[in-house]
Amino acid sequence: MINNFIEPIINKKLSIVGTIFTTPGITVEAISKVLGFNLSFCKRTIIELIHHSELALKNTNGHYYLNNTAGIIQYNSETYQQSLLLKYLSFALNNNDENTSIINVSFTLARSTSSIYGARRLANKALKEYHLKLNHNTVTGDELNKRLLIALLNVKYGFKIHPITDTKRQILRTLITKHFNSDNVIVNIDNIFLLELISLGVNRSKFDDNLHLVAKLNRFKTPLFDQQVKNFIDDYFTSLNIHNSLSKSGYQYFKFIFFNGLHH
Repeated sequence: MINNFIEPIINKKLSIVGTIFTTPGITVEAISKVLGFNLSFCKRTIIELIHHSELALKNTNGHYYLNNTAGIIQYNSETYQQSLLLKYLSFALNNNDENTSIINVSFTLARSTSSIYGARRLANKALKEYHLKLNHNTVTGDELNKRLLIALLNVKYGFKIHPITDTKRQILRTLITKHFNSDNVIVNIDNIFLLELISLGVNRSKFDDNLHLVAKLNRFKTPLFDQQVKNFIDDYFTSLNIHNSLSKSGYQYFKFIFFNGLHH
């Protein structure tokens, strides 16, 4: 899990937010005791939360309440944006130049070279969880695992690599309903992670040759499902005014993610 490698102070702040949300009326002393965090750190974090414009943390005689879900999501995203590890991973996943130097990364991320070296060491450890690795300052390995990690960074951590627009998201929901959803088979059109993976299938199609999916696909080859996927792809490409055809590996990728998105 990437969370295990994110800077501890970030995880601590988010833990405090989560604890206040799930334990209405909790005091700062109780937060410190429950989480095992230093009391001074908890107090400083509470002050930060009080001054966050969207969070709307309520203080009633030292008892704290937080029920603004949208504000929590925004705060979490802003806090994750402070993570150099996540910034570096986002850069490396989007970088296709294996000759990119540490100095170049340092300039791009506006951080010292020593801190970039530290982030790269952590990134290598995190990438092993996804069977990926770094080659200088770019991520190498199975394209499927790259897309899964990119989607995670997009959805959970707010790092927009090949971002999907609201318009495209609505097109995808409409086409999924048209081609897949029936009485006995349903694809959840509100599964944001799935929508991201579909979008990545188009945005990263030039890397389809690095997909290794054949063995995983043999167990669900059915004519009906094949046709559903094909019809969806044709409609989606038409809506995007894309006229080039999808490669065999790219087609297999769409089959894979749709199969895993099915709810029978």
